[in-house]
Amino acid sequence: MRRELRELIRLAGPIAAAHVGFILLGAVDTAVVGRIGETELGAVGLGNAVFFAFALFGMGAVLGVDPLITQALGAGQPRRARVVMWQGVWLVAALSLPLMLVTSLTTTLLESCGIEPVTAQQASAYVNARLAALPPIMLFAVLRAYLQAHTVTRPMVVGTVVANLLNLPLDWLLVFGDRGLERIGLPALGMPALGVVGAGLTSTIVTYVQVVVVIVAARTTGGDQLVSRAPVKPLLAKAVRLGWPIGLQRFAEMGLFSLTGVLMGTIGTVAVAAHQVAMTLASATFMVPLGISAAAAVRVGRAVGAGDQHGARQAGLASVALGGSFMAVCAVLLMAFPRPLAAVLTDQPQIIEAARPLLMVAALFQISDGLQSVASGILRGMGDTKWMLGVNLAGHYAIGMPLGILLAFAVGIGAVGLWWGLCAGLTTVAVALLLRFQFLSARPVERV
Repeated sequence: MRRELRELIRLAGPIAAAHVGFILLGAVDTAVVGRIGETELGAVGLGNAVFFAFALFGMGAVLGVDPLITQALGAGQPRRARVVMWQGVWLVAALSLPLMLVTSLTTTLLESCGIEPVTAQQASAYVNARLAALPPIMLFAVLRAYLQAHTVTRPMVVGTVVANLLNLPLDWLLVFGDRGLERIGLPALGMPALGVVGAGLTSTIVTYVQVVVVIVAARTTGGDQLVSRAPVKPLLAKAVRLGWPIGLQRFAEMGLFSLTGVLMGTIGTVAVAAHQVAMTLASATFMVPLGISAAAAVRVGRAVGAGDQHGARQAGLASVALGGSFMAVCAVLLMAFPRPLAAVLTDQPQIIEAARPLLMVAALFQISDGLQSVASGILRGMGDTKWMLGVNLAGHYAIGMPLGILLAFAVGIGAVGLWWGLCAGLTTVAVALLLRFQFLSARPVERV
């Protein structure tokens, strides 16, 4: 177990750093726009919720290649792993335009959902400024799966660091224009203040920078490059069969948070802004178990490919222990320092105060959130993706969301009630996925 923990930390650390850097791009948007006012902050919060719901669907849908790549490498078939990678690239090409259109159309429904017109319009403008980032985000997911399966993690970190180094100054320039330059003592360049649109454009630009780094790395990883790049129907079909439940699961989970954001909009602008602050902080901590989840998928997938049932179970147990321990520490920090942490993202006193009770609830569901993410990675490595979808739909939409709506509007405790619903849903999903892992790992697991 100790050896497995060391291997997981070695692999998960850089992946988690890349995930943290990814969410930091949105956090910087929030922090910069939060200096304009609560309407703009709420708009970016809603825009991020809509955008990431569809981005996560796209990333999940192409991750059907993940278990195919790891299990191929575990079975000593590196050429097959590279052919599978190219199937992922074809999936990105097929999904990009439809996903961009659906995402843009969704933003036109915000106002009809009860969101204040100004907030809805600015959220739509932010999302449309980020639409062009969807294809590189999905391509990054495919190439990341390929690289991390080879335990090559440095390019993801380098790409994320470069993107974040560019993000803040470019965000500041495009959001505030010349006024932003004057604030820090620099001469004017004739730049207009683009507001929320500037934040969206910045995130799009740096996403392309990020994916270029991993493209360069993927070209030189995996040994023999002389494999077919053409679509292979059986592999594509298998990748789609494994990927669509992952995509729908991630969409359902992020859709839950997006729907919660929309419901917050019916409570008020301050509630939306407070929800965004709390969600940004909770998402930042979640990136680490998400990295552990990716590492677990690699370790478990390789063991399954090699026919090592004991190794797959040990990798899964070590992942659960590591993810649960980290999120326990995060829970303590959120509970101990809610106001200082909220103040990192906004200087609006009323928003900080409204975010404090939400962060207390977030502290309580940290462990559940981390464990369900890690368990999802374990099951993905085993090639068991349909179970994850069913459990997420039942836990979040049959239990969590109805409970949250009941507490928020029928009982009357507002925004905090919606977050208690999130807590119930995440806990249900975590327990169910861990039980599934226990069941599967107790018997031989076949390759997909």
